[in-house]
Amino acid sequence: MSLRIRTLVAAVAVLGLVAGTASAGSVRNTNEASSPPVMWDVFLIRPVSVVATGVSAGLVFPVAALLTGITRPSEIHKPYRILVAEPIEFTFKRPLGSW
Repeated sequence: MSLRIRTLVAAVAVLGLVAGTASAGSVRNTNEASSPPVMWDVFLIRPVSVVATGVSAGLVFPVAALLTGITRPSEIHKPYRILVAEPIEFTFKRPLGSW
């Protein structure tokens, strides 16, 4: 293994150890519900949720609706609820930082 690769692996290992111990020092109240910070929600979770909602509603739901309509037409509300309504509620109606 070359010296550069060994140095890179060692640096990543040290950063992993330091990052793991840095979060261990914070004290949390055990009565609080565990949720990610609002910043994670704004910059990571919401954008990913918007993309997932679009993919689910635009690509997956028509296929699921077609198959459900052919096999069980009376249960068409089930794929709609799972693939469209729940992702929309999670992405747009949920307050920031809450799960």
